[in-house]
Amino acid sequence: MTKWYSIKDFYYFEGKRLRHSKTPTTKWIKLKCVYKIRIGDKIVHVGRSDTCRKHGPAEKVRKAIVQLLGLEAHNPSVAATKLWREIRLRHRPNSSNISIGVIKTNAIAKTYIQEAI
Repeated sequence: MTKWYSIKDFYYFEGKRLRHSKTPTTKWIKLKCVYKIRIGDKIVHVGRSDTCRKHGPAEKVRKAIVQLLGLEAHNPSVAATKLWREIRLRHRPNSSNISIGVIKTNAIAKTYIQEAI
């Protein structure tokens, strides 16, 4: 079961920099989960937390959102990638129509395969 959150549930904007919230809606740093990024009603990306051992999904999603909003120049830790540039051009996201879906699971590989299809 996917729980959907807005950007402001996990992050806050400091000028044009995207920062981790000190009090997120759910504690998800190092959480074992599969996450989804949705723009409007269309799911544009499905990822898994076990590919980033230090922060889990929190940092991977933050970097994706920075790229979707085109704020790489103001967030020096994020490098632009071709994948996110294409998604940004195709879907025209803004901070109000991006949602983050979280599925807490211990069977990350199995859940990821089911959700990615």
